[in-house]
Amino acid sequence: MKSRVWALCVVGIIVLTTAAFLLLPDLSGRRSVSIEGRAYSHIALLSDLHLPGNQRDAKTRVIENLNSWNDLNAVAVLGDTVQTRGTTAEYAYAKSFFSQLKAPVFAITGNHDFIYDDQLGPSGKNRKALPEQRREKLLRFRQLFSLEDHFYSKKLQGYLLVFLSADDLDSAYLASLSKGQLDWLKQTLTINRNLPTLIFFHAPLQNTYSGNGNNVGKQDFCAQPSVVIAEMLQANPQVFLWVSGHIHLAPSHRSNNSPENLYQGRVLNVHNPDLNGSSYLTSDDVQVSRHQGLATNSLFLYPDRVVIRMYDHNAQAWLPGERVIPAPKL
Repeated sequence: MKSRVWALCVVGIIVLTTAAFLLLPDLSGRRSVSIEGRAYSHIALLSDLHLPGNQRDAKTRVIENLNSWNDLNAVAVLGDTVQTRGTTAEYAYAKSFFSQLKAPVFAITGNHDFIYDDQLGPSGKNRKALPEQRREKLLRFRQLFSLEDHFYSKKLQGYLLVFLSADDLDSAYLASLSKGQLDWLKQTLTINRNLPTLIFFHAPLQNTYSGNGNNVGKQDFCAQPSVVIAEMLQANPQVFLWVSGHIHLAPSHRSNNSPENLYQGRVLNVHNPDLNGSSYLTSDDVQVSRHQGLATNSLFLYPDRVVIRMYDHNAQAWLPGERVIPAPKL
């Protein structure tokens, strides 16, 4: 696969020697990034790092591996970047960690980035933060990644990439979109109905996985508000990929590549493993297990298809198998 990809890359460079591909203007008015064109664009996916967390040296090795990939256009960070409660200390560590990464970063929030109080509750467990505290942590997140806002869109290789963040200041759910963000999403999808669209959000779509302990079917473990999201996706057939983390499925878990990943018969939910060594290893597990595994998905965006591959950062090798997802014809 690697040789084939590089062959395609060389052909693309020869064809496009007189013109670099520039991202189309971002119609949302938010910041765009210019990336040189080729036969494909490569986006690596990092999810649930929980920094500092477990496996600190191994996480640094992931950054080193990404920095060695000459074809890498960007890295999408899918939430739960910081370990537990989004404290200033956790964010300071995350800033140091990402300062080592060379590629542009497209980041979104997860619940651990903003939703919890800095202090544990009386029972010694995490407790939900008040709205003003959540707002402050969202600001910390934007400052970490130098973002004007925590939801935005990019255009790359003829695709619209939509990055959504859990940001509801009042919701009891772990991963819920605010009304303002939902309104923006509806407008963005309406304006770009002619572009095949990928959506990146921390939590998966409802009922796109199984065997996640006692969490399957619970509203905290899917994107909210689920009914509104379902209606919006139904009305926008250009959306064909939903890229998420949150549920800590190891690469060995069958829901990483299963018919149940298909939502509404056409939107593929791409689940991504956590990078904190705390995962559901199989569909029979009722709780997470500690392990030393370290793998990430990559998206290779071609004009007519998206190829999904997984990389083992311990073995420093691409895992067998790939998924080829045709782009919708609009």
